[in-house]
Amino acid sequence: MIKAETTSNHAAKTVVWDGHITMEPAEGEVVVHIEGREVARSQNAILFHEGDRAPIYYIPRIDIDETYLVPSDLRTHCKWKGEAQYLSYQSDDVNIENVLWLYPEAHDQVAAIRGYVSFALDRVEVSVV
Repeated sequence: MIKAETTSNHAAKTVVWDGHITMEPAEGEVVVHIEGREVARSQNAILFHEGDRAPIYYIPRIDIDETYLVPSDLRTHCKWKGEAQYLSYQSDDVNIENVLWLYPEAHDQVAAIRGYVSFALDRVEVSVV
């Protein structure tokens, strides 16, 4: 079941699977750094809540600097979202495997994250400005 609600800032909030997942436009500009290098900056991020996990941001892939990103062979499957593909970060001095993921064919209930990526929060610095 998909349900849309209005949040206090009048942005649409999508609630699926009886509240297991909620998605809403993130407030502000989301900025992601890896080892001090800015790799993402977006005013169009989605704040994504799944179960009891910490919320994460999904950022439009167009807002990602892919200069140091390389495809990974890792694939995982989530019954809520579908099959995830991963990218690793590789520069001259830093190598971080599977630091971000995307769901190119996300299930229809979470179609909003198609074309978006998310980062492993324990391996990047995320700020909202």
